[in-house]
Amino acid sequence: MAKMTDTQQPSYGQILRSTSVTGGSQLIGVAANIIRLKLFALWLGPAGIGLLGMYTAVMDVVCTIAGMGIRSSGVRQIAKAEASGDKKKVARITVTIRRVSVGLGLCGTLLLIVFSRSISTLTFNTPEYAQALSLLAVTIFFYLVEGGQTAPIQGMRRIADLAKIIAINAVVGSLLGLVIIYLFRDQGIELLLIVLSLVSLLTSWLYVRNIKIKKTIVTWKDSWVETRTLFSLGIVFMGTGLLSAGTPYFIRIVLSQKFGMAEIGMYQASMSLAWVYIGIILNAMGLDFYPRLTAASDDNELCNRLVNEQTEVGVLIAAPGVLITIALAPFVIQLFYSAEFLPAYEILRWQILGVMLRVVSWPLSFILLVKGKGKVYFLTELLAHCCHLLLFWFGILLFGLTGAGMAYFGLYIFYMMIMAVVTFRISGFYWSAATVKVGAIAGALITTVFMSHYLFPPLWAALIGVLATMCMGIYSSRVFFRLMGVEKFMDLWTKIRDVFRRSSI
Repeated sequence: MAKMTDTQQPSYGQILRSTSVTGGSQLIGVAANIIRLKLFALWLGPAGIGLLGMYTAVMDVVCTIAGMGIRSSGVRQIAKAEASGDKKKVARITVTIRRVSVGLGLCGTLLLIVFSRSISTLTFNTPEYAQALSLLAVTIFFYLVEGGQTAPIQGMRRIADLAKIIAINAVVGSLLGLVIIYLFRDQGIELLLIVLSLVSLLTSWLYVRNIKIKKTIVTWKDSWVETRTLFSLGIVFMGTGLLSAGTPYFIRIVLSQKFGMAEIGMYQASMSLAWVYIGIILNAMGLDFYPRLTAASDDNELCNRLVNEQTEVGVLIAAPGVLITIALAPFVIQLFYSAEFLPAYEILRWQILGVMLRVVSWPLSFILLVKGKGKVYFLTELLAHCCHLLLFWFGILLFGLTGAGMAYFGLYIFYMMIMAVVTFRISGFYWSAATVKVGAIAGALITTVFMSHYLFPPLWAALIGVLATMCMGIYSSRVFFRLMGVEKFMDLWTKIRDVFRRSSI
């Protein structure tokens, strides 16, 4: 019997390996961020956390516009060139991205300085934050240059390096951030953001030096040819990225005007907690799954199988964390923040439902990206974000701040439905029986735990949630052992352990 190639074999081991490697590093980051969140909450309060969220939203929008989608398009192009074995093309794209990122970073910095007064008025309804925004303009340069450095690392699927970058950024950034906020409180928020962006740049520079690219003379003419391709692809990424960054920015402006900075802090706190656990899975999906799917983009059957396997593993890993968060939401809010943030627990319950649906629906969007369906991808994202804003507007009118969380859940119901239809037409994708079974079991447990808080006393509802979490954890473990076998599972652990030993700093 002929031996199966890597692409013919199930990808569960690769998914678990990449999730474990990036997840392991992120656990370090999660621990650092938990401490940072707790102390920031005590030292800044809801209003300070809200101001931090507003600044971050502005930076995200400006970075997205100035970045022109170069990082994402660069990852795609490098992944395809790496899969084809064209080392010269990998070198040309790598050098080009580095050159272009510096230029875009300078343009983005100048853009924010020039329009700082207008942006301050639009965001805070006053021009008094213009000076602070001008100081923060340097973060645009740092982040865009950092993006140009990490794109080749991601495109070549150097997962161990990416994992270490994530861990170092979290630990060093948290330590420096705590010192800054302790000394200066809310007056140190601008300095905090500048230091965090500088740490990201320096960390990526340390690891980008380890990349061995073929020695090739890349002229500026060569770079111009590659730049045109990167821009033609990147403009779609920029457009969709602007939707992703612009929607939270708009939501925070509305919350600020309708409620106040403290309420923005509540919303920011609940969203951050919803992403603490799920972010590990989604980051692994973006860092490893995207370039791996790009290499298989010409084979619809293989592409669809990889998406199903990624979705199945994502649900199995995510569901226990979602269940325990819903079950113990008030306790989780107080543990990670403080009693001042307790009103955010109801928002958290709705947002964590939306994040769970993102684990299911997000892999589908990668099909459009790797197939080069940029216009379709942009239109689906545009529809989804318009839906989100509409749901958000009616949600806060009818249910107050909790309506913002409900809107996030409604967004991903709509997004999952529209992506299922679009990907079926493009690649013939449909969820496999195994994926549907896992999703149905997780969905039934999550619905039960969520509804129990409206049907039973708090203590009984919490006990039901803990029991459901244990059941889901046992089921997930059994499925992984069945899919991989005990021997392969132990081999996976050995490989992950060896990766961390070899890559230890």
